[in-house]
Amino acid sequence: MKRIFITLGMIIFIGGLNPHFGQNETDVVRYISTDFSGTARVASMAGAFGALGGDLSTPLINPAGSGIYRKSEIEITPGVAFYNSDVDVLDQNFKSNEGRFIFSNLGYNYSGAPKSVKPNYFNFSLGYFRIKDFKFNSLTDYNNNNGSSMLFDFTSQAQGVAVDDLPVESPFYSNLAWQTYLIDEDSIESTTYLTQPRYEEYFPGVYQTYEVIENGSLGEIYLNGSMAIQQKVYLGLTLGFTMGNYDRKTTYKENTIDDSLLLDYHTFSYEQNTSIGGVNIKLGIIYKPEDWLRLGLAYHIPNQLHITDNWTTVLRSQFKDGTSYSEKSPDGDIEYAVRNPGKLILSAALISGFKGLLSIDVEWINYGKAEILSDQFNFNPENEIISESLRNAVNFKIGGEMWFGRYSVRAGYAFRQNAYKSITSDIPDYFNTFALGAGVLTDMNLYVNLSGNYKNGYRSQSAYSPSIAPIEQVNQSIVEILVSVGYRF
Repeated sequence: MKRIFITLGMIIFIGGLNPHFGQNETDVVRYISTDFSGTARVASMAGAFGALGGDLSTPLINPAGSGIYRKSEIEITPGVAFYNSDVDVLDQNFKSNEGRFIFSNLGYNYSGAPKSVKPNYFNFSLGYFRIKDFKFNSLTDYNNNNGSSMLFDFTSQAQGVAVDDLPVESPFYSNLAWQTYLIDEDSIESTTYLTQPRYEEYFPGVYQTYEVIENGSLGEIYLNGSMAIQQKVYLGLTLGFTMGNYDRKTTYKENTIDDSLLLDYHTFSYEQNTSIGGVNIKLGIIYKPEDWLRLGLAYHIPNQLHITDNWTTVLRSQFKDGTSYSEKSPDGDIEYAVRNPGKLILSAALISGFKGLLSIDVEWINYGKAEILSDQFNFNPENEIISESLRNAVNFKIGGEMWFGRYSVRAGYAFRQNAYKSITSDIPDYFNTFALGAGVLTDMNLYVNLSGNYKNGYRSQSAYSPSIAPIEQVNQSIVEILVSVGYRF
């Protein structure tokens, strides 16, 4: 098996010239912008739980929240999710749908609160939470007559590079086109290339198919400790261990339309496997000046995610005379870290006796403070782009709950501001979450909560360099149904 240790020149190539490869602001946003659902109770209030506490989700929102507990508790939350993508490209629309089982959490809280009413006590909790899904599928196929072909991208990125240097300067892209007879060397100058067939002279249009499949998730194992002081002030700390994976596979196929051309079609495949890990600390405080009012403050300390990317590309060409060629790139790999800038959360909750409650969270995260770090390579150019293109975002969540004896109903809404400063008219400035839910507590301290969430998001993508490729505008939506079963003792 051929294997390559990436040189700085390759990093510049794969990061700057082709949308599939490299470590850039897109990767940073993917890994640090979490969309934490939590337990079914918290999910049904759109995550607005920072000042409330008393739920196994709170160690990952405001660590002081576990201090509200006066009983021990264990809980599990499975569910199902339905992923939908709606793609617009070249005045055409394509839809993809998929569903799957998800596991949101398993947690336990030990309460040190004494049976007699005493104002000071300690609580301890541990568990696992899924904090983000990377699930995404899209498939588009269309007739492109706008003068754009991946073959133009191959030649553009090979220009100025001698044939003998292509395996070093463009091992994952243009060299494959050279090896499979999709680009030719210009007879006049050895560093100038033309497409095969000669699209520079005659471009009849091509039929393009582009499929994107993404899988993976981020999860966190946590240890949390909290204390209550006079049942007025609650302090907490959470130690989190992040782990996860992100897998991406794209397949692009381009068929010629003109029967007189020798080339029939070519297929370019890209596959990436990424592992993610890290350690983080969260701090929190809740102040209860009155029984009906709680105020919360949490700070998620900046941390690093350690990431390993592995990828490979394959290009196949098929000609109408029956000949075909296939070339696989070397195995690419790199280890680096992403500095997560941390998060500040302010919260307030109003509690009306045994009737219900209203809770609000406001979050600040400065995506522009994120960085890509590596002992092997200098990522200063990428970090400058991150600083210039990403913003200090504000997220808002509001949720309410009403009680009817042992039964409760809940609703919530959240918006998460887009991490990017420059937003086109096709992509909104923020993303929405709408939530509903209900719950019941039995006589034996066993409870069941149900939540339903609708989340939307937007992205743009292209099969090759976006400066020449058709841009696909993608409207994503997720419907998530969670069921939490817990026991208090």
